[in-house]
Amino acid sequence: MIPGLASVDPQAAIEVFSGLEPAVASRVERRLLEGLVDNDVMVATDFIFETTDLNNFDWRPMDTLTREIARDGGMAETLEWAAELPDGPLRSSAWSAAYAAWASQNPEGAIESIMAMDTSHERNMALNGFTAAFAHSDGSLAVEWANEISEPRVREGALMRAFRQFHRQDPQAAAQSFVSIDLPPNVWQEATGQAWSGVNAGDHGGAGGAAAGGTSPESN
Repeated sequence: MIPGLASVDPQAAIEVFSGLEPAVASRVERRLLEGLVDNDVMVATDFIFETTDLNNFDWRPMDTLTREIARDGGMAETLEWAAELPDGPLRSSAWSAAYAAWASQNPEGAIESIMAMDTSHERNMALNGFTAAFAHSDGSLAVEWANEISEPRVREGALMRAFRQFHRQDPQAAAQSFVSIDLPPNVWQEATGQAWSGVNAGDHGGAGGAAAGGTSPESN
């Protein structure tokens, strides 16, 4: 009912959604956003901005909205929409989610776009999204691109996620890569659940073998 109602009467759907128990609301929020996007992207955008608590920020609703816009309108429309959002965490989340969606569909196209960008917060968030999507198939390459992020906090978070996947794919190679990157040991522990103890930290667990293919920063 929610997506159908949202597509024809957004305010009525929002009122129904607002009356749901939190556990139920969390399960149907994606469907609400689907309907709101079908009605009007800006109605859906306004809903996210009006309901987001920036003091207790949750990036997931904006991630969901961005992916819905990308699914319906394509990447050009999604990036144009994200670029027009006001500065702040919601815009950052939208930019990151847009490139995560693009990387899932066309990693070559996403990275070509990133390479054409000057160093900026937008480029960093694009890399953040790209590496989050690509790490599942090639953790090694995700680490290389995450290391290109210029903002320390964003870089550390992206590398932690990339190393989590890289360690699952090839623990020893992940440990050797970690040695070559300037990161505090706690990043390794958060990524792998293991205390850092040098290259031998990669000797435990993992399925071995990162996926082949992709384009590294050094090859461009």
